[in-house]
Amino acid sequence: MDGDICPIKELLEISKEVCPQGNGVFCVDEAHGTGMLPPKGAGLVSAFDFGRRLDFGSTRVERQWLRQAHLVKLFFKNMTFQSVWHKATEMGILSIPVSEDWDSREWLAHCVPLWTRQRYNYWLVFHLQLSGISAFPIDYPTVPKGQSRIRLMFHAANTEAEVETLVSVLCDFAQEMVDIEEGGEAVLKIPIAAQQVYALMADV
Repeated sequence: MDGDICPIKELLEISKEVCPQGNGVFCVDEAHGTGMLPPKGAGLVSAFDFGRRLDFGSTRVERQWLRQAHLVKLFFKNMTFQSVWHKATEMGILSIPVSEDWDSREWLAHCVPLWTRQRYNYWLVFHLQLSGISAFPIDYPTVPKGQSRIRLMFHAANTEAEVETLVSVLCDFAQEMVDIEEGGEAVLKIPIAAQQVYALMADV
């Protein structure tokens, strides 16, 4: 869901203590791991060499995974380099938890959760979509109340230019919200993209 990696090694070690007779059973949902994680996109279980190995035997799948990983790394590198990003994260306006220590992580999933203030969630979706970027709001009951976020999905067909556009659009939103929060009562409290969407909705 959030692009993080399940600590399956640690869970298996704990199961040995909890179930000393070896009767613990794990069911691993590989919906976002199959085709994404090495080796050859075979998923998390195969990556750690647990149980029966699955082998796609497809260099194409592996190339696609490497391409996706490259794009995610590029996104994290360019995004975290921006000064407005650091200010927005300090103010609590934007956050990407999985971007922490991205350059030292063994794997990077293609699903990237983007957090903002709860009341800003749809404003950010509007901002991205009006800029031609497909973004998916994840709300209750998919996630607990108060934990809404936006899911970004990187795929092998994306280009470096599209990643750079995404970074630019997010920085524009971050700067706009920083200005709104620091501007006091004299500044409009609703960002431009949200104003446009609300105006369209009023005309329906």
